[in-house]
Amino acid sequence: MNLRAAFLAQEALQNADGTFMVWRGGITEFQVTALPVMITASLVLRIEADAQEARRLHHIRFRVVHAGQEPPWHEVPAAFKEPPQPQVPSYLNLLVNFHVGVTQPGEGHIDVVVDQELISPHLPFTVTLIPLPPGFRLPSP
Repeated sequence: MNLRAAFLAQEALQNADGTFMVWRGGITEFQVTALPVMITASLVLRIEADAQEARRLHHIRFRVVHAGQEPPWHEVPAAFKEPPQPQVPSYLNLLVNFHVGVTQPGEGHIDVVVDQELISPHLPFTVTLIPLPPGFRLPSP
């Protein structure tokens, strides 16, 4: 099994034919004007499997770690299409839309595991607190 792509995007949508559309792909920094905040993003994964691997059901786990907080893993079952020929690989596009509550600026990463094996290095991101532009104010609670 090979990871062919792993990145964060503002939004990603799966099409009926198995392809996907991505908006603002390659995010590594979330700039926020207030904390706490809910960050919304999409994790885009493209995984390649050989014919033998494609015949089994796999379990993909991921978690979003930020500022030392390690939440529980989320797990989804994943099935590849049977390749038309044994020597042709099969591909799985997996789009995970997530919401993460952030209480402080700092470094974070996403871990991805397939069948108990970490398949990607930490997918890093940063949350940065930026000042509001002059004349703008946050609404009072």
